Amino acid sequence: MLKQRNEQVQAAARALDMVVCVIAFFAAYHLRDSDLELFAKQGSIEPIDSLTWLLGMSIVLHLITYPLVGFYESLRMKSVPDIISMVSRAGIIEFFVAAAMVFLVQAKTTSRYFFGLFLLINYTLILLEKLSVRLLLSIIRTRGYNFRKVLVVGTGSHAARMIDTLQKHAHWGYVPTGVLRGSGDH
Repeated sequence: MLKQRNEQVQAAARALDMVVCVIAFFAAYHLRDSDLELFAKQGSIEPIDSLTWLLGMSIVLHLITYPLVGFYESLRMKSVPDIISMVSRAGIIEFFVAAAMVFLVQAKTTSRYFFGLFLLINYTLILLEKLSVRLLLSIIRTRGYNFRKVLVVGTGSHAARMIDTLQKHAHWGYVPTGVLRGSGDH
């Protein structure tokens, strides 16, 4: 049951990440195509349909890169710096791979501003998504939902410290329900 639910959560997270990518693509295009003074000197941008290959490539990169950097592992015990690091690593990998692809296919008409905006918006939204999910789940767990019962193995100060740590970090969602002494414990 837990494995099935975990697979469903991962599938939903992947789908949400892809939606964020598409939103970032269109937001970057419309921002780059706008009358903002920052982009006025850059001239017009090519039609959006000539850039959809970049969106497709980005989605494929997401499907490969995100699992490698731990996007779909539980956020239960990840700190905010851990999440920032994970998103940063994915962004750096995508930047270099996508830049290499742009260079290799010699897409000289691809707007560098659009490319940069797309990645910046995408990874800003992804970071906000991951931090929001972590916060929401932490709030839910501190209210007594979405938790896992755990059995602490050992005795003495080690077991007491583990129980204390789990109780101090209720947002992790681990609730100690008992202590199991090993055969060598006294």
